[in-house]
Amino acid sequence: MFSYVEFLEVVEFHVSKISNTDRMSQALTLKIPRTKTKFHVQICNRIRLPDLKKGDKVKLVLDFYTCARSKMLRWTVRDVILLHDLSNVKTEIVKKSKK
Repeated sequence: MFSYVEFLEVVEFHVSKISNTDRMSQALTLKIPRTKTKFHVQICNRIRLPDLKKGDKVKLVLDFYTCARSKMLRWTVRDVILLHDLSNVKTEIVKKSKK
């Protein structure tokens, strides 16, 4: 699947813990850049997320599938990749090469 969106912006990072069972639940509220479109995504517990802040850029790896005889499309988040601002890295490489 291809998308015209290269990354998503983090609006809010939700982590909640159920007191009696020590189970955790994690979710992200994301925004498509240059739009007002926001959506909420549940993230399974086996995916270890770093502490995300508002405005961080992330990329989602999604898995699309169907179950049994159903033709209804389902999806799940397989991974969340934190993207760093590479503009600073490029300028540092240029400075080091000039020395």
